[in-house]
Amino acid sequence: MPILNIQTGLAGTTGVSPSIAYIATNDTEAQILTTGYLNQSVQSGLASFSLPCMACVSTVASAGAQPDVGWYEISYTTTSGSPISAIWSLIPAASPGSVVLPTIANHIAIYTNVDGGLSEDAATAINGGNIQAGLSGTAGYLASFPNTPLKGSLEVKAVANSGNTITTISNGAMGQASVVSIPDPGATTANFILSASQIPTQSITSGNLQVDGGTIVSGISTGGQIGAFEAFPITATSGYMAMQAAINASGNFGTTIENSTAQGQSQTITIPNAGGTTADFVLAPAALVDGNLIKASGTIGLVADSGVTTSSVSSAITQLGQLQQVSVTLNTAAVIAAFATPQVLIPAVSGKVIIVHSANVYTASTGNTPFTTGVAPIIQYGVTAHGAGTIAVGAGLVTGDIEAAASQVRTIGAASSAVYTGITNAAVAFSCTTAYAAGTGTSITFTLVFEYITATV
Repeated sequence: MPILNIQTGLAGTTGVSPSIAYIATNDTEAQILTTGYLNQSVQSGLASFSLPCMACVSTVASAGAQPDVGWYEISYTTTSGSPISAIWSLIPAASPGSVVLPTIANHIAIYTNVDGGLSEDAATAINGGNIQAGLSGTAGYLASFPNTPLKGSLEVKAVANSGNTITTISNGAMGQASVVSIPDPGATTANFILSASQIPTQSITSGNLQVDGGTIVSGISTGGQIGAFEAFPITATSGYMAMQAAINASGNFGTTIENSTAQGQSQTITIPNAGGTTADFVLAPAALVDGNLIKASGTIGLVADSGVTTSSVSSAITQLGQLQQVSVTLNTAAVIAAFATPQVLIPAVSGKVIIVHSANVYTASTGNTPFTTGVAPIIQYGVTAHGAGTIAVGAGLVTGDIEAAASQVRTIGAASSAVYTGITNAAVAFSCTTAYAAGTGTSITFTLVFEYITATV
């Protein structure tokens, strides 16, 4: 679509600056704004422009459309290098208060410069004060759309309040840039949980509440509120389990319930039926002796070691002198954990030394995945990690025993004749110098015959 006509130097305009040119085209505005658009006209002698020059140019939005007319500035530049070429172009002419056309109905106008130029749909529109949607009695909302079409929107919308009051949403003091996301509630309506609410019970009706860091606290340390946790079963009207703090008349002391640090399996601990409205747990403040009976210590639910062996009151358990036997089975997780957390086979007793007379190690691997990668398994005194304790039995337990592909039993005798020190009050445990891996379904059972002797070494 060519330039149809160019008129310059009209009568009576000689010496007028800026000069005026008239250019008729069948091109779109985007085409006439192409750099070098006027080059061919100047080079062919069709036009000669006296700079500075303003041009009144007609364009069309599309073929066959009625022409649009606008003012543009004639631009003259040259290329760098050699030879130098002239570049004649049209550029939009801005004037104070000009409006960038076309505009779109119902879109907000924004200033494009300091001269009052107006346009719309800027990447960022700024107001130095507040922005208000709607009026009192006329609904309004703020809507934000993502850059992908047909993917919904986020609206901030007011609903009728119980009184003429204002609800303000504001940030707290932030130590970093933060993005706070509203999760999918899985329902058409949902509520935020607030630190203070007029609603007696704030509910999470689906999903779980998980605290990935920190502590869940019920009640306040300054008093005035009772802290409690309640758990209900899946069947309605079938009771519940509650954990509630009572007033400690002895002082400001906390009670912590925690699991064993040598737990070798998942476990469920059931509280039996007390048979009455109140009952106490039985607790042992000090270590108990394996094979001994326990006795009540006071009247508040404490027990202590009685010093009486079970063999002295029951013939069902045979104890040969001071010899005792223990059998401990470690599952896959416990065997793998034994590298960093040695697994206790015989518990320590204060003031005692454990003498192991024999050990049988049963590897139940047939039909399961054998262990791999472990090095130097050891039955040791103490719970020093990475198999760094003193060996408590005779030599014989090797890596292949734990990693055996077929089930087997390794028999091991007592420790060789030597001088041992530093083993009073020490447990006997299983560990290794390099961690085991794999072993799905495979278990290791340790059966040890041993005795406690009184010794301080």
